[in-house]
Amino acid sequence: MFKKSIVLNFYTASPAAYNTARPTWGKEKEKPNWLKELKTSVNMWWEHLGMWGKSSTVAICPGIREYIASPINQNMWADLDIRINPDGTFTTSKEMRPWDVEVSEHPESQWKNLYTGRRIALKLDNPWKVVTDSPADFLMCESHYSTNYFRDLQIWQSPGVTNYKYQHSLNVHLNAPIKEEPYIISLKYDTPLQSIFPLTDKPIEIRYHLIEPREFDVLGGHMPLTMVGRYYRQKGVKKVQ
Repeated sequence: MFKKSIVLNFYTASPAAYNTARPTWGKEKEKPNWLKELKTSVNMWWEHLGMWGKSSTVAICPGIREYIASPINQNMWADLDIRINPDGTFTTSKEMRPWDVEVSEHPESQWKNLYTGRRIALKLDNPWKVVTDSPADFLMCESHYSTNYFRDLQIWQSPGVTNYKYQHSLNVHLNAPIKEEPYIISLKYDTPLQSIFPLTDKPIEIRYHLIEPREFDVLGGHMPLTMVGRYYRQKGVKKVQ
């Protein structure tokens, strides 16, 4: 039976993002270097047989291959440096750069006990928003196999299930450790950032749109102006029990 495609309309007011930083399917991106360099099999000593034999590697693991190819992947759209200070404050290189990369913080009281240790929760405002008329759900999470940069710094990207009919944000949430010495999170242009997995078997069509800043700003203005529970107060949104 023919299944109607879900059209995802990606909107941005940034010509640079439109031309150089479009979210795209993982299958359209290059394989990460570690995967390109890893052979599909290796020689291993089989002690119980007393001989050498070939064993496969994760280079042909279908779970890893599908994780990389299946989602819509978004890489970092600009260079950004974030300094995390021992007192829990942060500063960014926004003031030194001609482009606008907004970084804000979620106070610990909003996510207390989610992660252990002294940490800070940062939100990167994405230059892209998504609009669709389909209520299909999507899983937003880290591009786990495409970079180890965040794991090396013990930075966790908070995953979540969302849809783009009732909300349009693609903001990235990074939870970083607070250390005894200041350190820099250096997000370079094109660093693998997040993966968006469709939780539907319907085909997905992606369309890109460059719009005026005032048009971009009002996307998401359909929600009620309440301090708490704006999303769930929309007509048609079912509350999670």
